[in-house]
Amino acid sequence: MKRRTDPVVKLSRQALAMLADLKEISCGSRYVFPGRDRDKPLSNNTMLFALYRLGYKGRMTGRGLRAVASTILNETGFDPDVIERQLAHCERDEVRVRTTGRNTSQSASA
Repeated sequence: MKRRTDPVVKLSRQALAMLADLKEISCGSRYVFPGRDRDKPLSNNTMLFALYRLGYKGRMTGRGLRAVASTILNETGFDPDVIERQLAHCERDEVRVRTTGRNTSQSASA
């Protein structure tokens, strides 16, 4: 990802238990979902081909899936600042301006 800081995400005990289970089968990798080389993450193409196998060939990409998730979460009332941070967008991200019609500086003054 292009961010300069790592995200901080509080996880439930259930999520932590799932991650512990995944760690046991990740072949000692530091990644939850390692690529073919356990020292590298999955490639972008891995996600793209998974979408193809799910029937979304020509209709969805990994980036598109992120945009759909952002739109749904924003429309259902989740905190837009939290959504953007989790998508590794900076606060003045132009994607946010395009999808929500506002940015953080506008929402702070509203």
